[in-house]
Amino acid sequence: PDVLGRITETASLAADAGAVYVELVDEAKDETKCVAEYGEGVPPAGTKGDYRGSLAAEVLDDREPKIIRRVSAEQGRRSIFGAFARSCGDCSAMVVPLVADREKLGALFLIRHHPGFFTEPELPRVKILADMASLAIKRALDMDQIRKLQADERFLSDAARILASSLDYNKTLKTVAQLAVPRIADWSAIHLIEDGVLRTVEVAHADPAKLTSVRRFQENYSTRR
Repeated sequence: PDVLGRITETASLAADAGAVYVELVDEAKDETKCVAEYGEGVPPAGTKGDYRGSLAAEVLDDREPKIIRRVSAEQGRRSIFGAFARSCGDCSAMVVPLVADREKLGALFLIRHHPGFFTEPELPRVKILADMASLAIKRALDMDQIRKLQADERFLSDAARILASSLDYNKTLKTVAQLAVPRIADWSAIHLIEDGVLRTVEVAHADPAKLTSVRRFQENYSTRR
């Protein structure tokens, strides 16, 4: 988040843009997501849209930035930018691909309102800025992935140590349910089949207050195999 915030603010100043936002893409899910914004009127972070048919897809396929002189003409697109175009008014945009190590990361959207429309001579400078932003985003994503892997390793190590610390059957079941919460789940439940009957033997939740509701459900509704 810090890297993305710096990129949008720097892009606004360097390109003299009234507003800036960044879309990251997920081709497998056919999805783009606004992950950072600077200025007023742009899509808020967290906004999602279609990838196919989007401007992000176009500039990423061409590997070249694109100037949209009349943003309002793009409102027919089923994408984040298409929705933005319906409220932008008289403005222009420059859309720049974000690519690092041949990986399609997303697109940088710079917005200007009339009369300061974007021009072709500005493209090289903004492209350099986008290349630097791409490297920063890729490095941040890689570091985030490394941190997640390290956290997973610590979780497995802690789980092995805790499970080996006791031979008590009931205590171990309780530990197993609690290990998953909240690191990989909000809820965790263990069901055992004993003499052909399914029985809930342990339940854990990230919010201990929710356990009262679980016990009430168990009393009112019998578990079915």
